[in-house]
Amino acid sequence: MEKGTDFKKIWLSLLFAMRYHPQNKTMSINSRSQHTFMYIIEGEYEYRFDKQEFTAKADDIIYVPKGATYSYKIISQRAYCYQVEFDIHNSSISYVTHPCKTNTFEGVKDYFEKIINLYNTNDPSSYLEALSCLYKISTLIPTQNAAEKESDSKIQPAIEYIEAHYKEKVDIGYLAKLCFMSESQLRRYFKKEYQMSPITYKNRFRIEKAKSMLLYDIADISKTAERLGFENVYAFSKMFKMYAGLPPSQFAKNKNKPKT
Repeated sequence: MEKGTDFKKIWLSLLFAMRYHPQNKTMSINSRSQHTFMYIIEGEYEYRFDKQEFTAKADDIIYVPKGATYSYKIISQRAYCYQVEFDIHNSSISYVTHPCKTNTFEGVKDYFEKIINLYNTNDPSSYLEALSCLYKISTLIPTQNAAEKESDSKIQPAIEYIEAHYKEKVDIGYLAKLCFMSESQLRRYFKKEYQMSPITYKNRFRIEKAKSMLLYDIADISKTAERLGFENVYAFSKMFKMYAGLPPSQFAKNKNKPKT
């Protein structure tokens, strides 16, 4: 393959789509576990990240990249939005790494509505149609010109494998083979790029998935533990508290309490 054509390998997976009335007036997110588009129907939001901030209101589209750490505050009395969560696979394109407002195009609201309506059906052809709409709105994702870091390209196969098999035990040797390096090299690259080990990366990824499920009432605690591949609720609760700082039961109770 000629140099510079890796972008032709990109594909997307649709993870979740919903109409959403936010319950919390303020929220802080540490390393978001998936890419997200939000189309604001009603309300005004104030986003903050790295000492920068911007305001978004009705008819604005917000893109939040995977891995972003940020906070937002709803500064209007009411808020309502469409939200679509997805993953971008095998991409060599450098996208922005922080939340931002993005451009729009005529009829984009209809695409969001179609994705939500089609996602919530059990028909495989409906999912494919929803996915085609996602590909259309994904053209709104801003890119940045900075080249990817060398370490990103070296451990990307391991990252993609972990995120696709986060319910399973991680074999460091297998991850190293995927990246054509030794186990010690793999650990060193993870430490350099993410400041953590491959095991910790997987655990944090699982807990961020759990937070999303609990936050949006996709499942209760026991069902969440089951869907994320934990042996039992106790093991899930122990890990959740380790990485989130509080038990999942407390997280679920707190989500509807306004923060001061």
